[in-house]
Amino acid sequence: MKHIRYTSASELTEQAFCEKKMLFAVRLGRRESRLRRQAQAVGDRAHEAFHRDAMSSEPRLSGAAGKPWCFIASEVFGTNASETRLLRAFRDRVLRRYAAGRAFVRLYYRHSPVIACSLHSHPMWRAATYWLLKAVVAVLAMWRI
Repeated sequence: MKHIRYTSASELTEQAFCEKKMLFAVRLGRRESRLRRQAQAVGDRAHEAFHRDAMSSEPRLSGAAGKPWCFIASEVFGTNASETRLLRAFRDRVLRRYAAGRAFVRLYYRHSPVIACSLHSHPMWRAATYWLLKAVVAVLAMWRI
C-alpha cells in the first residue's frame, strides 16, 4: 500500500507562524522531543483512521464528484447547511472542470481534515474561518453557482 505523507498541523502552523523556523528545520533538520513524536504518532493514527472511515463510507467515489465531504465548511456551518451545499456545488460544477481546480481539491482533501479538527478546539480560528467562508459564500451566491 502506498504511504501518503500528510502535512501535520504543526508544520502548517510553522508555515504560518514562523517561516524562519521552518526554513531552519528544512536546512538543519528537525529537532523533535520525545513528547512531540508521541503526539505526532497519535495524530497520524487518528488521521489514518478518519481517512479510512471516510473512504469506506463511500468506496465507489474515486473523484471529487458527489463526495459528501466538505470538512472545513461542515465543521463551521454544519454538514447540510446551505453554505456547505453551495461550496460543494462550486467544487463539483466549477473546480472539477479545470486542472488547477482539481489540484486545489486534492490539496484540500489532503489537509482539510486536520484543519477541521483544529478548528473544533480553537474558537477564535473557527470564528475567523466562519466569516471568511461567509464572504466566499456571498461571492459564490452572487455568481449563482
